[in-house]
Formats: sequence, C-alpha cells, structure tokens
Amino acid sequence: MGFAMRARQTGPPVAVGIDLGTSCCRIGLWRDGDVLIVPNDRGCLATPNCIGFLDCTGPVVGDAAAEQAAANLKNTIFAPQRLLGASFDSPWAQRLRQGGPYGGPEIVQGEDGSALYRIQDRGKSKLMRPEEVLAVLLHEMKRQVEQCLGVQVKCAVCTVPSKYGQKQRKALSEALHKAQLEVLALVKAPTSAAIAFSLTNPIEGPRNVLVLDFGACYCDFCLLTLHGKRLCERAVGSEFVDLDSLLVRFCLTDIKLRLGVDISSDWPALLRLSMACENAKRKLSQWNQTRVNVEALINSNDYCVAMSRSYFEEFCSRDIDSLMEIFDICLEESGLERDAVDVVLVGGSSRIPRFRRLVKDFFRGQQPSELLRPDHAAVLGAAVYAAALAPPQPGSSRKAEDPDGEKRPAPTEPGPSPTNRPSAVGATTAGIYSFDGLRLEEILPWSLLLEPSVAEEPEVEDVPDVPCNEAFGPRPPRERFVMRPSQPGQRP
Repeated sequence: MGFAMRARQTGPPVAVGIDLGTSCCRIGLWRDGDVLIVPNDRGCLATPNCIGFLDCTGPVVGDAAAEQAAANLKNTIFAPQRLLGASFDSPWAQRLRQGGPYGGPEIVQGEDGSALYRIQDRGKSKLMRPEEVLAVLLHEMKRQVEQCLGVQVKCAVCTVPSKYGQKQRKALSEALHKAQLEVLALVKAPTSAAIAFSLTNPIEGPRNVLVLDFGACYCDFCLLTLHGKRLCERAVGSEFVDLDSLLVRFCLTDIKLRLGVDISSDWPALLRLSMACENAKRKLSQWNQTRVNVEALINSNDYCVAMSRSYFEEFCSRDIDSLMEIFDICLEESGLERDAVDVVLVGGSSRIPRFRRLVKDFFRGQQPSELLRPDHAAVLGAAVYAAALAPPQPGSSRKAEDPDGEKRPAPTEPGPSPTNRPSAVGATTAGIYSFDGLRLEEILPWSLLLEPSVAEEPEVEDVPDVPCNEAFGPRPPRERFVMRPSQPGQRP
C-alpha cells in the first residue's frame, strides 16, 4: 500500500480511534475529511490480538505472534483483554489454568487476588498483568501509525464490549496509559459504529437505531435514539456466540470417526485447526462451499474436509437463531415495535447469510443498513469521535465558515444536522474512507452529545465471561447480558 511507508515524526500530535475487538484490533484517524485506517507492517488493516514473547528478540505482536504461536504456546497470549479486571477466581482465569483453549501461559494469583500471566521473556521468567500485555499490543499499533504517517500519536478513543464493567474499563485505561496514550473516551463498540452510521445517513427527526455488532465470539447490540447530532443509549446487551468453536468441534468429531485419533489435547494441532476453521467460516459468508484444510495436522498427514454453507448454518442454527430472542427482549422492555427501529449490521460475522436473513425476517422484511465494510464500522466511529474530543492544536481556532464566508466559532450546543452530510461512506483506496469533505467542525458537537442514559456498568464478576471452548466438551451455558433501559435523565 502506497501510504504504508516509514516516515519521520514531523506532524503535530494526533488523536486516534482504536477498535479493540475480540480477535483483532484496528486503528484509524481523521485526516482531511477522511478516516484513514492504518495498516500494520504486513499491510493488513486488522491486527490479531496476539502477543508472543521470544528468547532472543523480545515480544512480537499481531500476525508475527500468531505465526509462531504453535511452537511457543507457553509464551503466546491470545486476547489478553479477556482477563482485564478479572480476579484469579474468575471463570476465564480458571479455564486458562486448565490449559484452554490452546494450552497457553501459566496463570497465577497476584497479591491483590488478580490473575497474572507467567511467561519467559528473553530467557527470564516474568509475571505480567493483562494490562501490561495488552499495552505491548497497543504500543505497537501506536508505533505503526507514527511510522506510516510521520505524526505523533498522543491520545485515543478506544471501543469496549457492551458487557465491560467498571473494573475492566479501568484496567483498559491503565493499558492505554502504559502504551503512552491519553484516554479521551471508552465507547461501546456498537455505539461507536452508530456514530459512523449517523455521519453517513442524514437524520431529520428522532430515529431509533438498533446496532447489531456480531464479532468473533460475541454479538453486542445497542439501542440508541439519534436526533441530529444527539445520540442517546437506551439499552445495551451482549450474547456469547462462538461459531469458530462449533466448527472446531465438528472437525474434532470428524477426525475421531474417520482417523480414530483424538487431538483435543494436542494444543499446537488444535490451534492450527482453529485457525483453519476461522478461515473457512469467513469464506462461507461468500461461497457456497469451502474446505477446512490443515497441512501435516496428524502424524505429518494432512487433514481436509469439505464444508457447505447450508450444513454450516444448520449446525450453527441454534446459536444464531437464539439471538432473535434477546433482540425481542430489548425491544419489548424499551416499548418499541419492530417496525419502529432502524437496524444496522456491523462486525465480521454479520456477513453470515443466515444471520442476515433472520434479522430481516425478525424486523418484518426491513432491509438492514450497513456501512461499506461492516468490520470497520467501530473503528470509523472511534476515529471520528477521537477527532471531536482531541484538544485543538496550537494556532488552530477550529472555526467553521458561514455560507457568506464569515468565520464563526464551532458550536458547543446541539445544532441542526448539517445539510451536506453524505449519503454513504466511500472507500477511496484500501483503508481510506471518505466522508466527502465533511469538516471536523461539523462533528465537534459529538464531544458533548454522547449521552448514555444507562447506568453504571456492572462489575466484571456480575457478567462472567464464558471460558469453555466448545471443542473441549459440552456447550457452555448461554451467556446473556442485557442492561435494562432507564428513564431519560435517570441513572438506576
């Protein structure tokens, strides 16, 4: 990519938006009317949430860490944000202690009862908090932006899952600080996507929008009311849906029946199989049939199994279909009919055809809206919101022009929605999303108008993570979290 070149830090400090997803993270920033999603060193816009610690070179992150994971599982950490704010006795920490999902680093108890990773870093044993591990990844993303664009990254808006509690938010803020990033805001991922959606869809009057963010392991949703530039959260929720694990479990059963081999305790083989299953799941959103193919998986023998979209959707049907129940609960408790809500789909798994059909049928034939790339929606909104919250640069007055050319201060109170809002986001080049010249002055009021009406988030223990990878046994109990809507202006 032409813009992914090393550059000296010559520009002023900038604010970035970070989408911290379950499996991957993305980083972007507002620049000259566009949102630029910055690629990593491999030229990819999504970086795996993976950190590996090596004996000779120190930590590696992203794709490089994922590639060496099978040979270095005890020093490779996937998705460290799962342990943010978690105690040693939490379900996910206990599952990791038992070796799942891929036999990673040892989990030990800290003096304050928290869960710590024990790893070998450059030949030395080290205890690391999840915040410290995540900071390694965040710092690398910051470095990539600075080297690619020649700017100084100073502050950030970061997305969080809907189910994050106060402990997790505090821990994430600490990780950002350790990565030398000032925290402007932590925004729920569906809410961040709603910001991007509102900028690309003119809103004349009050509008109820349900954002469904279906990612790697969770379907987060947020019911919001949009009116001009005013955005108010009415209800949020989350459902645990791990389709990758369903596909892994199918392959494990197939291997056992066809080859008479059980590899459920062979961590390196299981990791490679899981990566192949994730790749197959992505392809089945576009193709009617694909293969799960892993070279030298069992005793130097290759493993390959054909998978059709219809069969994949059939054995995932219970998990996908159950999502409609939680959407129904959300609308019922909010007092809204299905046809009174606009639906926006974001997240990579929202491309699954069965999910899209069910959503359309559930909302009485309404065609769901989406941005150009559903998996980029959250980082687009975070980048825009970061630009709105960032302190003005020295010498910058942040003034907008009236039609007659006169300068006026940027508004600080709710104003009418700009008339020149674009009707759709366009991708000008890979990773660059154009808002058709939308000026920063037009989005500044967002810094004052992100008004959650829901209450204090629950503590992490109140919304336990589901640690059980279905590849290792029976389905885990359904994890369901809905935060009840509150009356406007009240905090329950």
